[in-house]
Amino acid sequence: MKSPRETAWLFHEIGNCFLVLKIYEYAHESGLKALRAAHEAQHVRLQLQAAVLVAVAEGEKLYFLLCVFVKS
Repeated sequence: MKSPRETAWLFHEIGNCFLVLKIYEYAHESGLKALRAAHEAQHVRLQLQAAVLVAVAEGEKLYFLLCVFVKS
């Protein structure tokens, strides 16, 4: 079984991949999983990285939805 620190890092990397692929919902979910694991590990840097990933995924998702709504 992986440690919480390794789990946080893994989900952060997975989330970044989804972000690059513009699959924002999965990026957001992976970021939340990374954030939970980082809190469990009490690792501040990983908590910050995961929080930024969640925020970027939310922002991109909202921007995408806004563009779709405006073009409709």
